[in-house]
Amino acid sequence: MGKNVGPLNMDDISISPKYRKSHWQKAHEKNDWGKMVEIFEDRIKGRFLKPISLIENDHNIGEFSGFSILALDCLIIETLNQFYSGTDETEGAHDKAFWKFFKNSEFF
Repeated sequence: MGKNVGPLNMDDISISPKYRKSHWQKAHEKNDWGKMVEIFEDRIKGRFLKPISLIENDHNIGEFSGFSILALDCLIIETLNQFYSGTDETEGAHDKAFWKFFKNSEFF
């Protein structure tokens, strides 16, 4: 079973495996870009990349695991777009968020 992080506190919610909202706010107040990049990296790796790599490296994942991988891919695209836009939520315009993400990327 996973670790118990204590009671849910929406004012200081966990935003990645190692960090809480208060860590991000403190780094932001200090304009500590090194810490903010560290928190961002922990969030992306901990919430998206690590679970995807666990799925794809397990040879017994079954024929339907592609859906889970694709769902995580969609979540990471939406999350990255929120970081680019500086917004907390996509708020209903998911199709526009994906369009914007791909349109603004030099890789697509």
